Amino acid sequence: MNSYNKAKNYVHCHRITRLCFDKNNKLTDLDRNLYEKDQDYISSLIRKPSAFNKLTGAGMVLYPPQCFDKEVFNIKLFERLAPTSDDIWFHLQALRNGFKVKVVENNLLTLNCIDGTQDVGLCQVNDASDGFFNIHLNAVYNYYSDLKEMFLFDNKNNLKIIHYCRICKLLQNIFSIKRNNRNTHTIITIFGVKFQLKNF
Repeated sequence: MNSYNKAKNYVHCHRITRLCFDKNNKLTDLDRNLYEKDQDYISSLIRKPSAFNKLTGAGMVLYPPQCFDKEVFNIKLFERLAPTSDDIWFHLQALRNGFKVKVVENNLLTLNCIDGTQDVGLCQVNDASDGFFNIHLNAVYNYYSDLKEMFLFDNKNNLKIIHYCRICKLLQNIFSIKRNNRNTHTIITIFGVKFQLKNF
């Protein structure tokens, strides 16, 4: 509540799974226990509210009023895209509505679980080596096109990539060249107007 009262435009939690893009441009998770081992990691990375801070239900989460996109109630879609990954669904539906995740100060680093309680349940289904965490994460991420820009804009290093792609797309729409090999004519399109040139 203290964290929420200071910043009401974020989802607040104790524990997160830090996300990143792999070499195939798919979302995946970093070492989930890294923030338990490295205090510098906590202060330098996860303290900043981010789309890449995927909340975990363990340790408590505060979802502000109206933080979810209305699609959060699309049960059929949830059951198709992420049927056992409610935290992924909640995280991305809040993000679609503009709410990033903030880790609270003095957050709970380690969980003290009752012996045997973690031997069964969704954690075993989703977090196993062949589990559904990355499958469900990318299924939801790829379904909603607006999520791609949210993740890109969250990372300042990707802003240049965004601008470059937009400039390239704009230039493609303004100016395109197509060679017709059969009669050596070249079609140049400028602002939607086609010009035919010979021996270009």
